[in-house]
Amino acid sequence: MPRVFYRLAKNNPPTTQDVLSQAALRKPPPRMDADFLRKWEGLSVFDSLADVQRLGQQRRWRIGEYIATLLISDDAPYLLRCVTDVIHGPSSVR
Repeated sequence: MPRVFYRLAKNNPPTTQDVLSQAALRKPPPRMDADFLRKWEGLSVFDSLADVQRLGQQRRWRIGEYIATLLISDDAPYLLRCVTDVIHGPSSVR
C-alpha cells in the first residue's frame, strides 16, 4: 500500500515545479549550515491533509492554493525525515 503525503501546490493539476525541492528549483538557501542544507534538498510534505490545510490557511495560501497528493509506493527508494518534534507534522522526503 503506498504512503500518502500532501503538499501545497500552485497549479491544478500540479506540475513538476510543484513537487520539486527548493534546491531542485535552484533557489539559493538562506543559510549554509549542513543540517539546513539537507532539509533544503528535501521535499516538504505532510502526512495529514488537515495539517497541510492548516498551513495553507496560516500562510493565506501564498505557497499555493491547491493541495497535491503524493503517492509513494512501498518499494520506492526514499528517505523520510521529520523536521519538527511533532510526530504528525511536516516532513522532508528525499
